[in-house]
Amino acid sequence: MLSSAQYTTLTGNAFVPGLAMAITVPADSVVMLQSTGGFQPNSTTVGAFSIVDVTFFIDGVFLPGARRRMTAVNVTSTEAATEYWSIGQTVTLAPGPHTIAIAALHAAAGTSASLGGVMNSTRQATLTATILKQ
Repeated sequence: MLSSAQYTTLTGNAFVPGLAMAITVPADSVVMLQSTGGFQPNSTTVGAFSIVDVTFFIDGVFLPGARRRMTAVNVTSTEAATEYWSIGQTVTLAPGPHTIAIAALHAAAGTSASLGGVMNSTRQATLTATILKQ
């Protein structure tokens, strides 16, 4: 299953719109999770920066081990810096329905961030869940 998100402004903690999915896990299976995407500071000022954490949540609970913290810092005034994430983790879940989501946290320091992008943007965010029968 694949889910994708478009542009969203991140100013605090948030589940990323479009990066959530419901899956049904059969017995004797593992789930391989993968997410990619990018963000930019909402400023073109030289030295402006954003710090963003991205992580998986399963059934509303933080999944330790796959969190990624990134910092994007502008070095010119003509273009906002872009930072990308790629996180993945394989998990064993109880058989039955589950909700997988990506959450992002904008650290208190720095400027707000634009997360994701429109179709075919280099920042477009994705969430993929692959169920592997053992």
